[in-house]
Amino acid sequence: MTSERLLQSMVMDLWQDLQQPGALLQLGVIAACLGLAWWRARAGLRHARALVQSLEAQEALARLMFPVFALILVALAKPIAAQFMKTNLLRVAITLLVAYSLIQAAVYAVSRITRTPVIAALERVLVLSIWIGTALYVTGYWVDVIELLESIKFPMGKQKVDLWTLISAAFWVIVTLLIALWLGGVMESRLLHQESMDPSLRAVLGRVLRALMLVIGVLIGLGLVGLDLTALSVFGGALGVGLGLGFQRIASNYVSGFIVLLERMVRIGDMVKVDQFSGRVQTISTRYTVLRGLDGIDNIVPNELLTSLAVQNFSRAGALRLKVVVQIAYESDFDRAAQLAQEAALATPRVLATPAPLVVIKQMAATGIELELGFSIADPENGQDVVRSAITQSMLSKFAASGISVPFAQREVSALDARQTDGDSAPPAHPAKGV
Repeated sequence: MTSERLLQSMVMDLWQDLQQPGALLQLGVIAACLGLAWWRARAGLRHARALVQSLEAQEALARLMFPVFALILVALAKPIAAQFMKTNLLRVAITLLVAYSLIQAAVYAVSRITRTPVIAALERVLVLSIWIGTALYVTGYWVDVIELLESIKFPMGKQKVDLWTLISAAFWVIVTLLIALWLGGVMESRLLHQESMDPSLRAVLGRVLRALMLVIGVLIGLGLVGLDLTALSVFGGALGVGLGLGFQRIASNYVSGFIVLLERMVRIGDMVKVDQFSGRVQTISTRYTVLRGLDGIDNIVPNELLTSLAVQNFSRAGALRLKVVVQIAYESDFDRAAQLAQEAALATPRVLATPAPLVVIKQMAATGIELELGFSIADPENGQDVVRSAITQSMLSKFAASGISVPFAQREVSALDARQTDGDSAPPAHPAKGV
């Protein structure tokens, strides 16, 4: 790079303009254009807020109206002013306004994406690249820098790729990637607000669209710089084999997630039990499902379990059948005990009258007759042990009031005298009974 490039640049032309009396006129034109653009942007934003209800559209207009209006006004004023004076200052102003407009658009697009450290880093790289490119263009070093970067080449197989191609490819991939993320987020947001569609179907379509937009964005970014996309076929095949071998469980969870979302056997809001986990479905992502238990703890269950294990969906059952087991003494009145058990169940809130509670003899146990009370509830997601406890407590109270005894295990202990006479054992002592 030589100083001749700088002498022929916009900076030198600008410096010469500043020495002329017309520089004040150019500054006045720029100030007038900026003031008029600011006034027009405020007026236009007020009208836009009255016409456009979307907050996202209002925010976009608030960011872009002023720089776009200023750019249009300065661009229109430049050929008119060129009839009377030099316009290098206006030329620099147009360049800076173009860069400012691009940065405002990029920052707005990134702000609509979920903020992560990677997205924030991409935003900073994009903004820095725009300012660096603007500075090189204004100073005239743009061509020299490109020539230097093109002279630095790296071997890639049988071909050599220069540094300028790699940098420009990275820049355009970042641009198209951010645009794809923004468009994917907008589409996913629109889908999630479609009340006519099933929530699970909306979720899976939103994620598919976002993934598709990312792939398209990367391919477009690579194609803009002239890279041969067919050269990626070998790399794609190797990557596919690596994913198949090293990420089998992760891939299985992702595939299972799409199966769960598409089949809709488990939906958001259902009360389910899988393996040792139970709770209400809060989120169904492509890799895992969040179950919030009755204790308030979220259980993150891999989607693979939902497709490979038996899943109990209490919300689809309509009514869940529960049971309570109790024993009565053999001498107790079975019919009276069955009636009291049914009354205890029907008197408990949340127990359905239809199908009616039913009492059956489970078995003839060693200590008494074992009865099983079956009953139904319609809201298992609100807890099951609470209903069982209330019915058991009510039954015990009714049994006690009606003279029906609940047996308990008893043991008889006999104490033997260890004394012996002439080798014969002494007669046993009187047995001692205990409970």
